[in-house]
Amino acid sequence: MTAIMLEVVFSESEACGLMEAKFTDKANFFVLPFWLDVGNIKESIASSYRQNLVVQLSAQNLPKQKQALIQSFEKDYKKAVKDFQQLKQLVQSGEEVRVWVSSAPYALCGLYHLCNELADDLERLTIVSLPTYMVDKSITYDLVSWGELSPERCLACLNSAEVVAKEVIRYYQEKWQDLLMTNTALRANVNGQLMSVNEDFYDFILWQFISHKPVKQAFAIGQMMGCYPIGVVDYWFAKRIEDYIAKGWIQIVEDSELKYARTICLA
Repeated sequence: MTAIMLEVVFSESEACGLMEAKFTDKANFFVLPFWLDVGNIKESIASSYRQNLVVQLSAQNLPKQKQALIQSFEKDYKKAVKDFQQLKQLVQSGEEVRVWVSSAPYALCGLYHLCNELADDLERLTIVSLPTYMVDKSITYDLVSWGELSPERCLACLNSAEVVAKEVIRYYQEKWQDLLMTNTALRANVNGQLMSVNEDFYDFILWQFISHKPVKQAFAIGQMMGCYPIGVVDYWFAKRIEDYIAKGWIQIVEDSELKYARTICLA
């Protein structure tokens, strides 16, 4: 019997485009949005700590009357944990895995964590790496997420998939073990190497786009991500802005029910 290829991706937004490519049944997709580039990674993905962290980061731009939506995020997270357990069981029964990975820290963390969990059961792993750029109508764009590619372009990337042996899986497992030892609040891709860094590592970007001139928070975050396409997701910049509001370094000029819609500036 031919083994089923189980598809793994590390964010919901990336999964949507890949599923639209329709190269396999949606039931074979496993979305693992655990955001392991942030927080204490010694805590299990099934822990209340990890669930609360992911939900809090994801819910930053929700309206204040948001309890029903919070519960929806919690439900989605619990489903992802169950899906991961199912993935492990399927691998133990002989199914193969193909991972769609990018250079974004959350994706590399996801890959290393996956290899750490499955190293004893996987003999080989197929890895599809996101191209670093795309040319469209004579314009070249940096790529940091599979969600930026059309389903057709995603499908074309299957031709460059790499099959790695158990030795490489063990190598990625060791990488994850190294990150566990340092276990800082943040992990970043520095010159192609996933490293443990301090929580303020990306703050130099934040301070370039927040000054004494009032600006919409959404616009400032968009500028940060657009000028520095390094795979840092908007929720991280939003969290750091919130941290500095609490410290009194950033002030709210005009508040809004949606945090991204408020106007902010340096205090």
